[in-house]
Amino acid sequence: MNRITAAQECLARARGVREILTASYAAFDHLLLAIREHQERAGGLLAAFVLSAASAADGRDALTAAPSLPLPLPRADCATVAGAEVPDEPADIDDVADALAGLSVMLAVRLQRAADWAGNAGDRVACTDAARSAAAICSLLARPGP
Repeated sequence: MNRITAAQECLARARGVREILTASYAAFDHLLLAIREHQERAGGLLAAFVLSAASAADGRDALTAAPSLPLPLPRADCATVAGAEVPDEPADIDDVADALAGLSVMLAVRLQRAADWAGNAGDRVACTDAARSAAAICSLLARPGP
């Protein structure tokens, strides 16, 4: 299981706004780590990787405004906490981009649902803003459809 798959599994297990906020914050960190790790070999995708890193940072930062995000802030170690092994990411840069886009889609969906469920206006705004950032990552990295 790689870092991105581990983040997806943490997001899938998250229940309720507080858990989704925590898993999403860590997932944005996972995205940043993976993007930075692979951007130097991104070739023609370099601009998309750099812009995606900015969106991942924006999404993570948006979540810090959520009153329900527990402190201390979560780190990108969900896989370690869960006891999962985290081998290297896929070797092919297109596969890396696909994995990052897949995680960003899941983030956007989970965060929008959390915004819909949130009883606190601050949580709703933070989730909506972070979901927008996740959607931006997907639009930058997803391969064009048929």
